[in-house]
Amino acid sequence: MNIAIILFAYPVLSETFVINELFQLQQRGVQGTIWREKQGNGAEHPKSQKLSFPIIDLPIHILGKNFTRLCRAHFQWLWRKPRIYLQTLWEVIRFFPDGESLKIFLKSAVVAQQVEASSAELIYVHESDRAYVFGLCVARLCELPLILIFHTYYLFVVPRYIVAKVRTADGLVFQSEYSRRYVEQLISDNQQVPKMYVVSSPGIDTALFKPAIKKRVSNEKTKKLSLISVGRLEEAKGFQFLIEAVALLKRKGWKVDCDIIGEGSLRQKLEQLIKKEQLTKEVKLHGALPHGRKLTALLQHAEYFVLPSVQDSEGVHDVHPNAVKEAMATELIVVTTNLDSIDEVITHGIDGFIIQQATAELITQQLIKVALLSERTKTKIKQQARRKVTNLFDEGKMTTALLEVFSHYVKKDV
Repeated sequence: MNIAIILFAYPVLSETFVINELFQLQQRGVQGTIWREKQGNGAEHPKSQKLSFPIIDLPIHILGKNFTRLCRAHFQWLWRKPRIYLQTLWEVIRFFPDGESLKIFLKSAVVAQQVEASSAELIYVHESDRAYVFGLCVARLCELPLILIFHTYYLFVVPRYIVAKVRTADGLVFQSEYSRRYVEQLISDNQQVPKMYVVSSPGIDTALFKPAIKKRVSNEKTKKLSLISVGRLEEAKGFQFLIEAVALLKRKGWKVDCDIIGEGSLRQKLEQLIKKEQLTKEVKLHGALPHGRKLTALLQHAEYFVLPSVQDSEGVHDVHPNAVKEAMATELIVVTTNLDSIDEVITHGIDGFIIQQATAELITQQLIKVALLSERTKTKIKQQARRKVTNLFDEGKMTTALLEVFSHYVKKDV
């Protein structure tokens, strides 16, 4: 199977699930080429380095040195496939009526030639508005099936073209049942919904994320808590509440160490909060880390994973945070916020804990309650957490689900 993958940016460290997914497809024998608009910051990711798919940059400008090439490509498509060419233009104008989409149509003729030359059998788009319009134009001109995977940001923050995407894609991939239900509620004409779709949450490398042979134990007698969290240092992750909770635990007599892994625009504010609360010994910001030994060692060192996610001022929020599933696979006890579909990942009190909102007080209360549980109970919760991720979210199973969608259209076994 040979696929064309279209992305806005690649590789991106905060979108490790994309890198992992493409690597897994490669491991299953899929051949592919990546088209991207921007180069991301994830070149050091171990699996990114092992991925052998060629990477081609999408055209940025219409005028200049690309102009003659673009004109020639459009003339060739119009000459070879006049009806399909005009239908593609009309589809863009009808479903994506903005100047940027029209510019993408103009740029896409060259990309379609590249895709045709690559012998791709399918177009697979990781959602952004721009990447999708590129994918639509190329799929139509090359007469290939178009598969779209929805990303949370474009579902809930910039949802202007959801219906258009659903009606023009051949197959859909949702990352949660919550996302699927949300989209279905937006579609009034069920006849226009593609018949082939799958719910496939980003898979976890359970061989990489695994428990330590011997873990540190936090308990009520010693009043020690070893915490960790992973995520972008942005409003939606709620890290200020975690830092405030560490301060509150310290005032209550608990000895706490807390590692926060990630990078983002709020780093300076979080550093100031750490100094203000006099937590420079307790809380450490490690910056972004690729999947590797340093990350897994930090996870295995901890016992509790806390992700106090919130919906930020733009409407951004977590749905199925990969970091939560990675922590569960490592047999950490997870405490996170009750946002949308988190109950698809965690069953409260069974394999993790869900607090109703992100506040320092609720985080503190929940952590102390868990610390007071017997070691037998905590061990059972940790083991059930890993079992759930292994059974439901292992990357191998997620890749199989994705390949079922691809094979439905390509009609070839992989």
